[in-house]
Amino acid sequence: MTWQGKPLCWLWWLCWFSVALSAPLQAALQQQLSATQGVGAASFRALQWHSKGQWQLSDHSVLQASWQLHEHNQTAEVSPSLRQTVASWAEVQQLALKVQHGAWQYSAGLLAPDWRLTDTVAVADVWTSRDLRDVLQPQSLAHPAVRVSWQGNGVLRHVEWIWTPQQRSQQQPSGLWRVAQQPVLPAMPTSDAVGLKLAGQLGSQRWQLWGFQGHKAAAQWTLPTTADAAGSWQYPAQTAIGLSWQSELGDGWQSRTELGHIRLPTEHYLHWVQAMEYEWLGEQSSTVLLLQYSQTWQQAGQAPWLSMDMNRQLAGFWLGRLQYDPQGDMRQQWQLEWSLGRDNGYWQARWQQRLGDNHQLDIRWRQLHGTAQTLFGAYRQLDGLDLTWRYWF
Repeated sequence: MTWQGKPLCWLWWLCWFSVALSAPLQAALQQQLSATQGVGAASFRALQWHSKGQWQLSDHSVLQASWQLHEHNQTAEVSPSLRQTVASWAEVQQLALKVQHGAWQYSAGLLAPDWRLTDTVAVADVWTSRDLRDVLQPQSLAHPAVRVSWQGNGVLRHVEWIWTPQQRSQQQPSGLWRVAQQPVLPAMPTSDAVGLKLAGQLGSQRWQLWGFQGHKAAAQWTLPTTADAAGSWQYPAQTAIGLSWQSELGDGWQSRTELGHIRLPTEHYLHWVQAMEYEWLGEQSSTVLLLQYSQTWQQAGQAPWLSMDMNRQLAGFWLGRLQYDPQGDMRQQWQLEWSLGRDNGYWQARWQQRLGDNHQLDIRWRQLHGTAQTLFGAYRQLDGLDLTWRYWF
């Protein structure tokens, strides 16, 4: 659920909501305030407040909530395709009542289901409606939904069924990341969605089988069916089935694989993602390397001419992250992240340092490349340095 407008009004309302509920109930609240300043060509200011909490209603039920407010002010027009803008929004990321009864759990409210085993690109993210208002830091949007899950032991360890009366569409880039030629997309059609996941373990191997029927959360341009008709942006119905597998290979290596078959009204295709992760453990330090590659294969029909689906746009890209923690306590981290395709991509370097128990400083440098018509090339003049201060309370 999203509110557009003056974020400070919602900030005060949500603060009051947190305090009001925390008094009569056993509450566990965590608040985070972040302020970011962009330096150089990507000159901007951003303010974000994020809160999450859990309230114990009884021995068997809890209320969980998570929300954020964001204000983004681009202070300079950096190119003809990128315009000066101010964007602000408030987003409820989760508001759900959960009831536990033995091995069964029942949930209802605003849920953000996540079936993924891989990062960034994932075949199993059929429930994931992306919030792309910050392109390089996407988040998941919540659906109004009900969920029934079961936990067990043995080969089959988890069963999960989810139904929503209305899916949410993907949020388009905003603020600094909004381009002048960004299309105006229609609303998601009124339609429900349902999914079932089975998960288990064989020794050190984890597996998932899943199925989903609903709509694509990302719009795609559909060509006209007759000569006198016009093309249009649509959220096509989709039926998807898939398998996810995670293996411990020894010597610090871990493999995660996702394979799915996606059927749309005008096409169907296979989607594969492979991720490899390696961790070096020093006397105190920790170093993690993540590499990921994905690809799609058309089985029938043709791929859409234009699609907002990040999974399809990143097919053929090499994604990676190298992270170093000198003390192994997450108080200081060095990170290098990249996403490289044949004709466009980006990389960013990041350093973060905890300052006491409640403060953290992040410094990030990003570099984007490609022509103006490519995914990351449209933002190639936003190379620059970001400074972010975070405070927890």
